[in-house]
Amino acid sequence: MTDNSCTDQMPVPLSGDIKQMIIPWLFQGIRTRSATGTAVFDYIQDQTAEKIVKKVYFKNGDITFAASNLHEDWLGRSLVRAGKLTGQQCAASEELVSKTGKKQGAILVELGFLSPQALVEGVKHQVKQIILSLFLVRMGTYRFDEGPLPMADIIPLQMSTGNVILEGVTSLEWQAIRKSLPTPTTVVRPATDPSCLFQDAHLTDEQRTVFSFIDGKRSIEEICGLSGAGDFNALKALYLLLALRMVEIGKIKTDAEMEFAREAVREAVRPMRERKEEKKPEEPPGPAEPEAVATREMIQEAYDALASKDHYQVLGVTVASTAQQIKLAYFRLAKSYHPDRHFDPAMADMKSKLEALFDRIHKAYTLLSDQVRRAEYDAAAAKKAAPPQRPAAASDEFVEKRGEDYQEHYKENVARAVEQFNNGMREFKTGNYWGAVESFTWATRLDPIKAPYFYYQGLCLMNIPRRKHEAEESLQKAIELDPTKVEYHIELSNLYIKSGLKAKAVGVLNAALGQVSWVDKIQEALIAAGDGRITAAMTDKAPGAGEAKQAARQKVSPAKAAEAEASFAKAMKEFKVNNFGLAVDVFAAATRLDPTKAQYFFYYGICLTRIPRRSAEAEEPLRKAFELDPSKLEHHYELGSQYLRTGHKAKAVGILNNALMRFPNTQKIKDAIKAAGGTVTGVQEQDEVKKGGMFSKLFKKEK
Repeated sequence: MTDNSCTDQMPVPLSGDIKQMIIPWLFQGIRTRSATGTAVFDYIQDQTAEKIVKKVYFKNGDITFAASNLHEDWLGRSLVRAGKLTGQQCAASEELVSKTGKKQGAILVELGFLSPQALVEGVKHQVKQIILSLFLVRMGTYRFDEGPLPMADIIPLQMSTGNVILEGVTSLEWQAIRKSLPTPTTVVRPATDPSCLFQDAHLTDEQRTVFSFIDGKRSIEEICGLSGAGDFNALKALYLLLALRMVEIGKIKTDAEMEFAREAVREAVRPMRERKEEKKPEEPPGPAEPEAVATREMIQEAYDALASKDHYQVLGVTVASTAQQIKLAYFRLAKSYHPDRHFDPAMADMKSKLEALFDRIHKAYTLLSDQVRRAEYDAAAAKKAAPPQRPAAASDEFVEKRGEDYQEHYKENVARAVEQFNNGMREFKTGNYWGAVESFTWATRLDPIKAPYFYYQGLCLMNIPRRKHEAEESLQKAIELDPTKVEYHIELSNLYIKSGLKAKAVGVLNAALGQVSWVDKIQEALIAAGDGRITAAMTDKAPGAGEAKQAARQKVSPAKAAEAEASFAKAMKEFKVNNFGLAVDVFAAATRLDPTKAQYFFYYGICLTRIPRRSAEAEEPLRKAFELDPSKLEHHYELGSQYLRTGHKAKAVGILNNALMRFPNTQKIKDAIKAAGGTVTGVQEQDEVKKGGMFSKLFKKEK
């Protein structure tokens, strides 16, 4: 078997003319690259000469949503064609959409025309119809814009790319298929990439039969003659298999590759029960076979055990297993744990674990199927298991490899962890906690010694319903790795307060005294937790607390502090009568005299925002006020508003979402987040439902 992926075998251009691209191949090319982004299709409708724009959204290679500006693709009209709504109901809902601006789905539920579950199915049907209609488009342009998805504009769904392609190809006319197929003398072979070969695609018996004759030596013409399905049906099946990238153009040259291809195809096209029936009675018993599709418990158990298993254990075989037994084990596991076979919304959080499992299974087989590399691997394992010849302390070549896999790939894992963390931060700043937590979780798996990875994972989990217990574990881990960060302790206490566990919150904060340098922040958090007994005297009991406060006082002399206070009072008089030009310099003088007072910086920044030619200078003092005292709602709000005014929307959403964690259900923060293009999530969900936001709530990925 080679390591070439189907992406390498059949490169797909990501922009161009639609007439030169087979759209199913484009979708499959995006899937094999695990790309995230938006495929945009522009064309002119023949009947009306109207410009049509349709978009298909992909997350990690999976189709997640689609949108269209064509009226006939709207939700209500799609449901009318499907027989789920009457024309009168559709018209009534569209009229309310134009009057209220609400989503049509929410209105359909409010009017009682659809149940919430029927709405979910209706949206899936609408999205699928938009995608399938693209398969019939022959003119226009397309492009794939790789990058983060506009989460505020889409409703994430779980869809199998393979089955969408299969359904779309089935509806194609013969003329379109004939033009897209290679010449009859072209030789085709099975895909060498297991992610293509074992994907979730419900082939018919006729399509399976055609697939079984593809061996890398026969031409398309020969396959049609052998299949017995007739040329039309056989060619249509071949087009489908090429579109799914389960088949590639090219020959197989060696006998070993030929044998692998034939067995892989047999495994891919027939159900598990057939293989069990064909098992020879004299064959030695192997490990218990899972079902063709792994359960959630199986996936979690297999993933948790990955780090402690060698390549043989990953495949469920032994050192004595034959090459044939290893191959069969690989086929079984690749089919069971293929990420494309688990599109139940309840399994959405398992995707990264499935990808890790699938990748490790493939790597284990690649090594053990190569006789030379397998021998080297066995020798290294035997050497590691052998008793040491001399004490480790006296050895100058200590190379124990109990963490072999981790050590060998340490640098790679650290780099991947940083990439995942950065991806998570991008999602976090836009308020997409569901997308962010997946990336942060992956970062903690790849590099489990970085406290910030666990901290931000915990912040995300705090905002996802029914996952607060996981947030507690993440924040506790962050504190364990770095107990000096005051925000780690404060956020864990906030979690306990929100859960009604005030005693636990106070316990966390009291334990933090003496471990962190910002004792004032801990004291404020204790007071916020409802512990009225917290006083300056108690704060002074914390090791180093008195010294820290005294050092803070010594930074500003009494004379300067008094002068700063007088300047601030003078500036406030001008500020209150809107004399911002006179007030601004006096506020600036107060900040220089006493740089420890958050309110001095705050009003200095507010003044600057009121002066047109100096508004850009406001960021620095507002940020300083926020850093000195994050307990004030207005400090969060004004800094977020400043970022929004200066075009830094991601920064604005990040600041405002953090504010919403501290000050839940604050309407002006919610309005500011929406103005910045973010999504109000988490603790605000109930309010949204009351306001008619049921449609968006139905599709949140609750875990």
